[in-house]
Amino acid sequence: RLPSYVDSNGKTQTNWNRLVPMNNTVGIKTGTTTAAGGNLLYAATKEVGGTTRTIVGAVLAQPPAPEDNSIL
Repeated sequence: RLPSYVDSNGKTQTNWNRLVPMNNTVGIKTGTTTAAGGNLLYAATKEVGGTTRTIVGAVLAQPPAPEDNSIL
């Protein structure tokens, strides 16, 4: 189930990114520029030795998706 919240106007806002509820993900940020390519920064929690840790990672400089992505 994707997380949602009620904004200050009383309207429910739903997060449509399917990565958010997976594997204890606590946040993600995407970004794309011509120079940098596609990028994804993420954070998740993981218990390590009885202590909850925040794991942060990044995927950088991804090429653009093919124009014809019908095979996906």
